[in-house]
Amino acid sequence: MKRFLTLLTIALSLVIINHSCKPKEEELGSIYGVVTDKATGEPVKNANVQLRPSGETSLTGIDGRYEFLDLKNGNYSITVSKTGYTDLVDDYVITVEGSKEMRRDVQIEKLPAALRVVDDSGNDINELDFGSSNDDLSRMFSIFNDGVNTLNYSIVKTAAWITSISSESGTLQAGATMPIVVVIDRDKMSVGDNKTTLHITSNDGSKQMTIKAEKLGKVSTLEAEEVNSNEAILKACVNIDVPYSERGFYYGTNTNSLTKVVVDGTGMGVYKHQLYNLEEGKKYYYKAYLINNSETVYGEMKEFTTKAFFIAQGCGPGGCDLMVCTETLGMAMWSTIGLDDLSSIDFSHIDGHINMNLLKNYCQDLSYFPAAQQCAQKGSDWYLPSVEEFKNIYNKYYDKFPKDQFFWTSTYVGYDYCVDENGEIGGQYYSVYTLHRFEEDGQGYYGWWPRPINASKVYVLPVKRAN
Repeated sequence: MKRFLTLLTIALSLVIINHSCKPKEEELGSIYGVVTDKATGEPVKNANVQLRPSGETSLTGIDGRYEFLDLKNGNYSITVSKTGYTDLVDDYVITVEGSKEMRRDVQIEKLPAALRVVDDSGNDINELDFGSSNDDLSRMFSIFNDGVNTLNYSIVKTAAWITSISSESGTLQAGATMPIVVVIDRDKMSVGDNKTTLHITSNDGSKQMTIKAEKLGKVSTLEAEEVNSNEAILKACVNIDVPYSERGFYYGTNTNSLTKVVVDGTGMGVYKHQLYNLEEGKKYYYKAYLINNSETVYGEMKEFTTKAFFIAQGCGPGGCDLMVCTETLGMAMWSTIGLDDLSSIDFSHIDGHINMNLLKNYCQDLSYFPAAQQCAQKGSDWYLPSVEEFKNIYNKYYDKFPKDQFFWTSTYVGYDYCVDENGEIGGQYYSVYTLHRFEEDGQGYYGWWPRPINASKVYVLPVKRAN
């Protein structure tokens, strides 16, 4: 028994010694990351990632992810390649230690597409405009292969009024150009503006070409002219030399209830109609019409908005900061707002309006004239209205005006003489007209004078015309 225990002890000792002498197994690490497009930040799939120096490769998935597993400890780097992208040689050193997972994300840059769409001068274009001429039925652009490999292209049209494309598909060698002629049929187009897209695809890039053309009907509605607060001029054009019995417009503020106006005349060309007594600040709709035998044809429905006037906040009637006494008006009438000599200023070029910024230009110091100072701060959009504009404003906002007072308005239709302190005539200046409201026999009247003589108060009324 003793001998057996001795042998067992020796055997166990040999096992322990043998195990302690066996080398320890090395831990393995890994490297992973995501490849994205440098311009868009989107993942790049099917990119080839190569590990250096081992030479192992990994293909990125739909999420742009790659990975290398069971790597021995050491230093690594990667290269990335994909057709259509610049090869990336990443010099960043990735150190694998123990069983750690090391991450390295990279971006790759897309090569310019070989497919280019150009004009006769080689400039990139994305639109062909055929205009409105009935004789303009064909236009040309070119496909250029700006790459180093063969380019296979195809063109797909989406509109029936494009009747032919000279080359709907083909092959281009590197550096070669293919002219493409597009032909349209205006009879298949609808009246007005027509637009469609040519889809040009290839094995190295794709483009979209917009095709535009206009088909004129017998009559076209044109943009309104000289639109103001209560007037506008409607315009239209008869495009085709056909006999017709009547022409004109329909207009109004509601497209379902338009007023008809007949315009005298015959033949081709532009015709117009002047509208009066429109509402201030209103949107109007209008369209031209033409009666040819028993047929009535219409132009496109268009719109315009009459201009509106806004009285300056804090600068309107009753604003105490803009109420000045006539005793301080002085010889030139404008001394109250800082203009001591109006004769040196030519306002004739501003069509009867005093722009508020002119106060800044001609007045060194407005601190003594709070009314003018506040007006000048309104900026170039604000001005003193003409006589007719003032009448319209007064009639519309009658209840807001204090009664039996004078109000300033700026008109320069007349002129008067400047008289200096010695009674000498010093020159001419344009007059400022004022409105005097008074009651007589229970009736309200108002009159206009070139200066506020005997007025107890004068109000400055700057307004803004809406766009």
